[in-house]
Amino acid sequence: MLSAAPAASNATPVEPDLNSARLDGARVSQKRHTDLLAQLLQASDPTLVARQNVEGLNEEFFMTAGTYLSLAQKEGNTEASSRLGRALTAAWDVKQSTLRPELQLLNRLVRTQAEAARREIYISGGAELVATLTMNDRWFAATLGRMVADVERQPPNPGKASLLSTLRAIQRETEALAAQAARQAARGQQP
Repeated sequence: MLSAAPAASNATPVEPDLNSARLDGARVSQKRHTDLLAQLLQASDPTLVARQNVEGLNEEFFMTAGTYLSLAQKEGNTEASSRLGRALTAAWDVKQSTLRPELQLLNRLVRTQAEAARREIYISGGAELVATLTMNDRWFAATLGRMVADVERQPPNPGKASLLSTLRAIQRETEALAAQAARQAARGQQP
């Protein structure tokens, strides 16, 4: 007994709408980040919750949480702003502790906008800070350079000029520190 071959279909396969798929993915991602933020807000120990969910503390999480914080601030909701701020600080501190030393330093310097406050960081950091600037083939300087280039390529936005100014100042300051340390090392002195 011969069986008939299946009839060939003339129907074209339906291709998924890529925009719809991207939108669905963005919704899922935003919900996941919002759920994590809700857990942090409800926790009696947000630091513990952040540690348990450190893999979810990524750039998208901080952007989502930052948006909620901005909305609360714009609405003048000081209680919500305060709670969101505490949750974000706990999440940031946990995430920061998982980063390589150069990124920890870079993040700390970027968050410190005043030159005098950064100078205090440089002074208190001493030789260890200089070592961080120069370790791993000057990874700090290379990463800072990429950040400056990334911000320069961004379209105009309210925070761009301020961030670019801060990043360039950090570049000048840290290059001067590294150069001074190199001169001192060449003369046989401690930095």
